Amino acid sequence: MLVELDEILMSAVPNSAHLALAELEKRGIIRAVITQNVDSLHQRAGSVKVIEFHGNNRLLRCDACGRRYPRETVSLKKLPPVCSCGKALRPDIVFFGEHIPRDAYQQATAAAEKCDFMLVVGTSASVAPASYLPRIAKQNGAFLLEVNPENSELSYHLTDYLIAEPAGIALPGIVAALDNKDRS
Repeated sequence: MLVELDEILMSAVPNSAHLALAELEKRGIIRAVITQNVDSLHQRAGSVKVIEFHGNNRLLRCDACGRRYPRETVSLKKLPPVCSCGKALRPDIVFFGEHIPRDAYQQATAAAEKCDFMLVVGTSASVAPASYLPRIAKQNGAFLLEVNPENSELSYHLTDYLIAEPAGIALPGIVAALDNKDRS
């Protein structure tokens, strides 16, 4: 599984939604990207402040001693890869049932508490604790813009405005609308 996951993640490329989010951050419209994705595509698209709620594929970690290794420094020819302490390494991602890394949780919660605008993209918003973040933002007065082709747990109760389109269409459309506004 590790090799297959690694191959998929390493071959993935940012799409138009990732690029649009990076542009919105560059323009100061969003201050951070909180992602449940582990593929590092936000960073590869140019986003700078990325809070990786479920970890990332750039590191392997040892659950026994806590040491982390950059993925590119570890060979996957012999499985499982082994830490210097002799125990197996695993991807530095959160698997189902595991806890969210403390730093990521604290950063995401703080960002949700402080924001005045939250863009929620392509999530069912039904899995805790990530599903709490829009609620925290809303409780603190934020405007919630949801981009999702499907209605979510947020759509009817918390979302201030819903764009019912895929992220790859809606987010570049938002950037284009901002460009048109700037020209007029």
